[in-house]
Amino acid sequence: SDPLSVLSFGEARVRNLIYVARGSDAAEAFVVISLMTDGSIEMRVLRGALADNDRARTQRLDEGLLKVVTDRRGRVLGAAVAGPQAGELIQPWCLAVQHGVKLSALAGFVPPYPTLGETSKRVAGDFYAPTVFGPRARGLVRLLARLPVW
Repeated sequence: SDPLSVLSFGEARVRNLIYVARGSDAAEAFVVISLMTDGSIEMRVLRGALADNDRARTQRLDEGLLKVVTDRRGRVLGAAVAGPQAGELIQPWCLAVQHGVKLSALAGFVPPYPTLGETSKRVAGDFYAPTVFGPRARGLVRLLARLPVW
């Protein structure tokens, strides 16, 4: 399925909900949401599987999910992490929600390699993929390819 989906809510009135659950298999889930809107707001939901991360592969972690909710301009409204080390992975998202940080800041962050935290950077970067790889960018590349080379 598409890692990017758009949701439309009539009214969202949740403020600073934090949910923590720990299972017997040491899996953790954290949810941080801070939504306060009047009227209709368009939200984008980004998802990233922990299994797609190089560090997770080396540790044979095949389960885990990061889910981020943003407004249409890229301001982080909420996030959820389910899987091993969720408490560590949710921290940058808590900061982003609390301070209204945009995804561009998280997408531009250079984390150490290989770490599970790279999942956050990849998910933040997914927000910009339709713009970077969209029809306008492809048209520009075609135009530049036609220019003479000196």
